[in-house]
Amino acid sequence: QEIELEIRQLETRIDGDQNIIESGHEIEAVIQETRDAIYELEAREAQREADQEKISELNEERAALQSQNKVLRIDMDEIKNRLDILEESTEAECPLCHQPLNEEQKIKLIEQTREEGTQRGDIFRANASRMDAIDMNLNTLREGIKNASHYLKDLPALRAKIGGFEQQITDARGAESRVRENEVRLQDLQNTLE
Repeated sequence: QEIELEIRQLETRIDGDQNIIESGHEIEAVIQETRDAIYELEAREAQREADQEKISELNEERAALQSQNKVLRIDMDEIKNRLDILEESTEAECPLCHQPLNEEQKIKLIEQTREEGTQRGDIFRANASRMDAIDMNLNTLREGIKNASHYLKDLPALRAKIGGFEQQITDARGAESRVRENEVRLQDLQNTLE
């Protein structure tokens, strides 16, 4: 009777440990899913940091272009004024430098001034176009960062969850060890009982 009682107790312990082991196997799959989710979120986090750096670079580039366009705007206004003065001038001297100026020289000076204005205007328009592209890129990056931040709020909880799961895996390994020992003891008791 003592042997039978000990056998029943061992079988109960073995069943309990088997449940712990099965839970451990189920949790291993959950751990892998959780690790995959963490890996994906960490990749998003790295992308978010890269996007933030890109935003800083684009903001700097945009500021430089904006500053250059302010200077170009002043230059273009100045060129326009010079051009207006040249075109309205009917005198035989340059209205800007007061040097003698024949009609051919005046036409040449007007063409040079227009060319200078056109060059600055081309740069101004290219800068404006680039700033528009930067603005679109910045909006896309900011939206991506906003979305990533929404998902990344789960990252600390997932990391904590892994820690809890790893404890359960440790418990399952301990249960496997106990089951082996208890099965050996159970076999000995069954042999003794026989």
